[in-house]
Amino acid sequence: MVPDRCARRRSRYVAAVGLLVAVASLSLSFTGAHAAGPTWHNVGPWGGWGSAVALSPNFVNDRTIFVGARKGGIYKSTDGGQHFVSSLQPASAADLEVFSIEFSPGYASDGTLFATTRAGVWRSQDRGQNWQQVYAASAVTRDTYYWHVAISPNFQSDGLVMVASQTEGVLRSISHGDPGTWSPSNSGISTLAGFSIAIAKDAPDVAFYGSTARVYRSQNGGQSWTQMAATGLGAAVRVYDITISPHYTGDGHVYLGTAAVNEWGDLYYYDKSAYVWKSTDGGATFAQLPMNGDDFSVKNTSDYLTVALPADYDGTDSVPDIVIAGRPSWSPFRSDDGGNTWRRLVFPDVDGSRVLPDTYDVALSPDWDSTGNGPQRLAAAVHGTGLFLSEDGGWNWTAANQGMYGHWLNTVKVADDGTVFVASLGGGIYRSDDGGATWTLRNDDSAARVLGLQSATALAIAPNFAGTQKLVIGTAYGEWDKFYHSEDGGLNWTPADQNRLDGCAASYDGVFTNANTVFIGTWDGICRSTDGGVSWSKIALRGQGVHSLAVASDGTMFAGTLGQGVSRSTDGGATWVSSGLSGEKVWQIAISPNYASDHTVFAAMEYPGGVYRSTNGGAAWSQLYNGWTKVRGIAVSPRFAIDRTLWIAPYPGDIQVSIDGGTNWTPTGLPFGEPTRLGLAAGSGSGAAVFAITQGLGLWQYGDAPTACVHPHDFNHSGVVDAEDILVVSDAWGTRLSDPGFNPAYDLVPDNLINLLDIQMISAEWNETCTPQ
Repeated sequence: MVPDRCARRRSRYVAAVGLLVAVASLSLSFTGAHAAGPTWHNVGPWGGWGSAVALSPNFVNDRTIFVGARKGGIYKSTDGGQHFVSSLQPASAADLEVFSIEFSPGYASDGTLFATTRAGVWRSQDRGQNWQQVYAASAVTRDTYYWHVAISPNFQSDGLVMVASQTEGVLRSISHGDPGTWSPSNSGISTLAGFSIAIAKDAPDVAFYGSTARVYRSQNGGQSWTQMAATGLGAAVRVYDITISPHYTGDGHVYLGTAAVNEWGDLYYYDKSAYVWKSTDGGATFAQLPMNGDDFSVKNTSDYLTVALPADYDGTDSVPDIVIAGRPSWSPFRSDDGGNTWRRLVFPDVDGSRVLPDTYDVALSPDWDSTGNGPQRLAAAVHGTGLFLSEDGGWNWTAANQGMYGHWLNTVKVADDGTVFVASLGGGIYRSDDGGATWTLRNDDSAARVLGLQSATALAIAPNFAGTQKLVIGTAYGEWDKFYHSEDGGLNWTPADQNRLDGCAASYDGVFTNANTVFIGTWDGICRSTDGGVSWSKIALRGQGVHSLAVASDGTMFAGTLGQGVSRSTDGGATWVSSGLSGEKVWQIAISPNYASDHTVFAAMEYPGGVYRSTNGGAAWSQLYNGWTKVRGIAVSPRFAIDRTLWIAPYPGDIQVSIDGGTNWTPTGLPFGEPTRLGLAAGSGSGAAVFAITQGLGLWQYGDAPTACVHPHDFNHSGVVDAEDILVVSDAWGTRLSDPGFNPAYDLVPDNLINLLDIQMISAEWNETCTPQ
């Protein structure tokens, strides 16, 4: 092994749609080399909102997987999912929402693939190393979605690629998707709200396009379309996915993944109408498949279904007709008889904790063997874990997300002993005992509880955490809008007594004042528990959205509200009085660690914006700086009395730092912008660490980061020596020093000639990475 090589490489040039800042005083001992000066670096946890997955058509040889993340861009693996690196992180927040990824059938030679996002269509022609936006929406609105992309099986010769757009119908290019070559192709289509599109692999002129209640077929490569009049779809059925049999000309099979919509065209979440439909006559008619077995309808939501077929699917032979269906409210389902019966595929626990099974996309390897005598590799893009992989058709799974930082994080808090917690939408509660270097999922093992924990928006950590290990979380989403408490550091969680909630719901922030007393700020005032989170009562500020809570060293409490300024309590939360900034939206409150002597409080303002400071306990406020329209986060150094340091997060823009108590500010070089949610947490110890959470790009830390290290023979920068690296050396075979194309980097056994010795050396390094030293 080559020494000092880093296994986890992280892109620093990203876009973000959410951000939360936390300042923690941590006693940490980092190993390995460090970069000069503080920088922002990603610290996980691995995973994210997986929304699309695709396996290379040459997967057997190149082991390449691409995963799209909702709000998180695209990640690439070239070792079968063992390691991922960032592949696409465009500047536009809308382009972080990835809905589909599709390989060129000639990927092994042309290196081309496409991806669709909220804002348009992207293409890579170098195996995901670089991306170009080849089609951009004129404006991104509520209804702007580019759902699916379909590529002709003759793409290398005919250049045909089509996209289903929710506002423009079918977009078509016959020039390999080059910019400026896309045009609407909607002849015969009566609705431009498109959701799905597919091209037959054995009949390049045949394509299908799906909208609400309608399926269209083209028999001339998408130049014109005919509505299939007798599909059998109801008016409230939306076609989200179309999958055509790879032997369409022989069996005529077409599958639809659908969802129910209401009269306004929105998903109807209280109707069990997400079904797979099947046609056996080339798409002329469709029949709804029975999907009431083995828990298929256990979730009372419609969502939508995605469908995948193996490459050897053939409805005319005796081999099992395997169909895999994914559903965003449940784990995948498998049918071995063309959809007549189904079995649910179950994901395993991670770190002993239950995971959210919501599956947004499924993909099968091209060497799938439906006879059961060969491989049955299956990938599932899921909300939270990011990606699960199976080698046996879905009966056993492994989480595959190392290097994938696509989490939508709602909050981060740091305990007084340095333990870090983050709450991920879809992922749940993650805990780090080493300052963010490694993480453990802490969701309990209850299927019911994980549904609540994965929607946590407020998190409170008890003082003397090393001894108490007490935590409380509050949630803010639908039927799982509850409070939970833990007395073992998150290993097990118990829901609050639902009969003693006193109307407490929709949480924003939380704070303990002692081992048993905890406060939660909600959309309708402040709630308090005096028994560690078992029972609750609404005690103050009814009718006010309490977005931030903070407690000073002398017990004084402050509440930041969304429209009524700041309130204060000096009697442990029993009574509250207005403390200025009336009529303003306070996003975050931060208190000096030395409040008992300096009485200093800071407020970050959502409206009218800026940062305010009080040096007399909230009696009067002065504006520190009004150059920012909105400030959605503020954090004070634990050693503020000495270093006078605080950080703020303007929206949009870079996080700023002040080392003189707020008089002057300097940008920190945050590699992303446009946050939507910010806050802070503080601990005690020696040395400050600043954390920033994002909604789609995980957790970032500001400080001395381990120097990124790359294997010297990792030529494609994937984080591991893989088939592409071996291929690039092999392609240079025979070149010597005197040749214009000679590259000394490939002369691994230095003799001024690329020969078998060099190929043998890099082949021996297959799958090598590195570990921080």
